[in-house]
Amino acid sequence: MKILVCMKVIYDGKDNAFPDYDLPLRINRFDEYALEEALVIKDKFPDTAIDVVTFGYSNSVGLLKKALERGADSLTLIESQEELTPVVCAKLVYSHFKDRGYDIIFTGAMAEDFMSSSFGPALAGFFSFPFAVAAVSCELVNDKRLLVRCELEDGIAVTYSIKLPCLVTMQSGGREIRYPTLTGKLNARGKEAFVVKLDQKKDKSLSYEYKRKKAVKGILIEGSLDERCEYLYNELHKRGLL
Repeated sequence: MKILVCMKVIYDGKDNAFPDYDLPLRINRFDEYALEEALVIKDKFPDTAIDVVTFGYSNSVGLLKKALERGADSLTLIESQEELTPVVCAKLVYSHFKDRGYDIIFTGAMAEDFMSSSFGPALAGFFSFPFAVAAVSCELVNDKRLLVRCELEDGIAVTYSIKLPCLVTMQSGGREIRYPTLTGKLNARGKEAFVVKLDQKKDKSLSYEYKRKKAVKGILIEGSLDERCEYLYNELHKRGLL
């Protein structure tokens, strides 16, 4: 079993939309729950390999060494000198990891700095993986299926069975985040982060264009209520929609 966990380091401020760059850094809390979910699977299936990937400056590595101390196997930093959009980040992860053969990708449900939840679904789109969002826990049934529990409004919970490979975004509160053990800290000392330096001018992954479909002219339906209903019915029937 191979798992990829996407984590982000953010500024620890009250208003992250307009961060004070003198503030200390911390790991995005939702991403910590994504890592914990991967570690729970590794507890049950010890042969599981967990890779962690992050974006940002080189000073992000020190914080994310905690992921290695908790039990992750490798850490990759995609070093960028500027803030990248979630879709560009997703495209970069796909371009660098598409041939690794991951069974599950975990991300946080949201990035707290810009309150964005688009990275996970965008990444699932690039990988063409089925996905679930805002999950609180997962259970690996076998090497083909993952049970994903999601909480909805008013305390309602639903469980989905998703075919592997898949992507799941995790929300907070589902499990208790473990602390690094002494053994984990000792093992992490011998592991170095892989650093991928982006060439802002040459890397084509940094550009992503959304091509809009050609606009279709609308139709204004006039007449009485019966005439409009009859017209709408005939048009839908003509197009095979009824």
